[in-house]
Order: sequence, then structure tokens, then C-alpha cells
Amino acid sequence: MTTATATTATTTVTSIGKIELIEKFSNITGCIDCNLVTVTEVKMNKTGNPYLGAVKVSKVWGKIGSDYSNGVNNQLGRQGENLDFVAMAHKWARVSDFSKNWYVDCKSGSKIYLKVIIGHKSAEKAEAEKPSYFFNGKEIDVELLKPFMVSKSKPKTQDKIDEGKEIIFRLYGIDSIKAINLLSEKYEVSETETLADAIKTEVRAREVFDKVE
Repeated sequence: MTTATATTATTTVTSIGKIELIEKFSNITGCIDCNLVTVTEVKMNKTGNPYLGAVKVSKVWGKIGSDYSNGVNNQLGRQGENLDFVAMAHKWARVSDFSKNWYVDCKSGSKIYLKVIIGHKSAEKAEAEKPSYFFNGKEIDVELLKPFMVSKSKPKTQDKIDEGKEIIFRLYGIDSIKAINLLSEKYEVSETETLADAIKTEVRAREVFDKVE
């Protein structure tokens, strides 16, 4: 599979297929920073919810190749705590056979997810890069979704970690990844993007991607 490259006055963007994307992240042996633009379905309760199917366009900054247990223990060490954290096996996914950076679902082994340790943003940066939400192809105020959204709580395994310093482990399905900034190179993921096509957020995703530094 080949890649196509588009050059503008300020940046060069390379179109990359999903197989190439898997290969690129599989070849990372150390720990590196990476920016992603993702389109994911909002996790919400179903009962009485008129907004089921709403999606979120996010700019994610994190580390690829980072070890979750080491990250938690490093933070415990900075706080003067015992380095006794051991990560439990994931409930529904496992490390793939081809790379530690990719997971597959335990049930079929056919769904592929990129492992990212999420980086903490400053309050100013988090405000400037707030996610955008869409429902039925139109942008929607997140306040309308909040009453139905599944609440998030601090992992019980990190009770000793100071507030705001938690080590956040995320798996992003390969279909949810729309754009990447890796090692100063920008990529847009090609092939059919089912979520983006369904809710027509390609333009908004590109606007977010153009702001990746």
C-alpha cells in the first residue's frame, strides 16, 4: 500500500492506510510522545436518552510505548510511597501477538486498539482543546449530553496517587483514529472511516488536526 502526500504553506500531511498505521506503531520500541485526533462514540446511559449515538471529536496527547505499571510506580516514588503497583489484566482486551503497543479484543481477536498513556494538559491547554460533540451530523452542546453521560471515577488501584496526577491508560480502536502527529510528521488515516462518514465530522476533525503542534 502506498501513501499520498499533500503539502500546504505550513505543513506536509501524509495519507496513511490502517495497515501502515499498525506497522508504524508496531515498530516503536521505546516511549515517544504522540498527538491523535479521534472520533469516538460518547459513553452514555440508554434509559430515556434522546442522544444515543452522539460522538466526540478529541485531540489527544499521550505516550506510545510507555509501561503502565512503571508509570504508576514512578509517580508513587515521586510522592514517597511504596513502589508496589502491579497492573491487572485488562477485562476485555489483551496485548497483541505482533506488538506491545497494540491490543486486540479477547473475544474474537479481530478488533485492534492502540494503547496510549494519556498526558496531562495544563488548564489553559485543556480549555483551548476541549472536545467537540456531534449528534445526527450537527455539533451539539455537551451540556445537553451530560445528564446521560456515564460518570468517570478515579481508578481504585490508584488511591495513593495525588489528584490530577493519575496515570491514565486508554485503548483507541483503530477505526476511531483519524489523524496523527508523530515524530514531527502529520498523517491522516485513509480508507473508509465509518463513524466520521456517518456523522459527517470530517471537516471538524480536520480543523482540530490543523491545530496539532
